[in-house]
Amino acid sequence: MNPLTFSIKQAGYEEDKKGTLIIGTDDSCIQCVTKMSILEIEELIEKLKNGY
Repeated sequence: MNPLTFSIKQAGYEEDKKGTLIIGTDDSCIQCVTKMSILEIEELIEKLKNGY
């Protein structure tokens, strides 16, 4: 099984600092459709990495 990766895709205007969370592997990915602040997504990614 491939390890999960976590990344951010910017959504909207750059100055809004909003993005979507992308969770994936080499084979596929899931994109969260909830627009969140980049800071919140970065914090969530750290929690996911530590728990994964």
